[in-house]
Amino acid sequence: MSDEKPERVPDNENVLRRIFSPYHINEDGSLKSSAFSPSSNSLDISVNREAIADFAANCEIGKQEERPSPDGNPVKAKIFRGCVRGNVGEIHNKHMDEEKSMYCEVLATPDYENNNPSHADLRLPKNTRGIRKKLADLFSNLLEPE
Repeated sequence: MSDEKPERVPDNENVLRRIFSPYHINEDGSLKSSAFSPSSNSLDISVNREAIADFAANCEIGKQEERPSPDGNPVKAKIFRGCVRGNVGEIHNKHMDEEKSMYCEVLATPDYENNNPSHADLRLPKNTRGIRKKLADLFSNLLEPE
């Protein structure tokens, strides 16, 4: 990736977020706020631009697959449940605080080293459960295979 500032993804696009159980989804199928927790020491959440078709095909919508924990601990295993979709314009325009001064941003950050040109970062203004919950409310339920 270059040192240039990433471009903002246009409002008319959608992004997809991979969802894992039991970490990201409740028993009733609703999203937990943890589905939008950034990795440590970051405010960025990995998403993928749906407009770049290669990722949509690789998202394996509707596929459930158990993925072992990197350390082999079966208690930490997670099940890939599929993807949820969010509209970039809704994400950019949603007030994330009571003062209506904080917004999220979706930035194009293609990852060519890992053959993922559709990669983008959903950047939080700060990492709070309230902001993550608002994001969860903006995204769809799990997408069904077409």
